[in-house]
Amino acid sequence: MSSGASISTWDLLQELGFAPDSGVMSDVMPGLSFELGNLKLSASCVMGRRLRPVVLLTGWIVETRRIGEICDEMPRQLESREQGIAWLVWILDKAAGGKFEPESSPDWLTQGRQHVGLLPWQRSAAIKDNGK
Repeated sequence: MSSGASISTWDLLQELGFAPDSGVMSDVMPGLSFELGNLKLSASCVMGRRLRPVVLLTGWIVETRRIGEICDEMPRQLESREQGIAWLVWILDKAAGGKFEPESSPDWLTQGRQHVGLLPWQRSAAIKDNGK
């Protein structure tokens, strides 16, 4: 899939509407955030759990009967815009325990679900399944 070109996760988030937020601590200041009504998603450039530079996404999904925490990492560089959007939506859906339903739905939410096959672990699973 990779043609050698990559896209910055930080640049992609800003393209998607994440706005500078001085209240979000980040190695790259200011951090970013995106308001979805029932979730304020924050993005920070930090050193990740495996001691690699990552974009850390954090926030709380607040629904009528439950609350879900988001604390997940994305690589700082992605293979494509579509892969980045799929990764972002995968993180939201995982935190929601299914399909994330925001109060205000951005266009990229549907697009991300359409490109879930671009995620590295999805491609690996597909290759394994085809090899049987």
